Amino acid sequence: MSKVTIACFIFSTILLIGTGVYFLVISELGAAIGFWCGSALFIYLVAVKALYHRRNNSLPRILILVTVAVIFAALLAIFVISLLIDSFNDFVGFSIFYLGLVALAAVYTVINVFNDFRNSKHVIYSLALIFSQNFPH
Repeated sequence: MSKVTIACFIFSTILLIGTGVYFLVISELGAAIGFWCGSALFIYLVAVKALYHRRNNSLPRILILVTVAVIFAALLAIFVISLLIDSFNDFVGFSIFYLGLVALAAVYTVINVFNDFRNSKHVIYSLALIFSQNFPH
């Protein structure tokens, strides 16, 4: 890594810790923990993205599964914390959890459809075929 990358990483880490301490002092413990966990998740995802580019746009299957599990665990933690902490609305926690699950499903779907179209030589799904008279019943 270059010196600029290392300097940016150190500066951003100090900034993240400082913002978390600010939340801890000014706000409440839940906000600070949420900010630190969100920051850790963001750093993890940036590291996975960097590894993806370093390995010529590919990742090992186990790392993909671990990443999905980490994201799901974070969403589940948000939902459970919303049920346990009185200052965090239950509806908001469930909404964040559900939005995250739908986003994961949408990303999975888009990736699969994109790969199908990219790897084929012709159009896979054609409305003309579906609505034609010659469509097998």
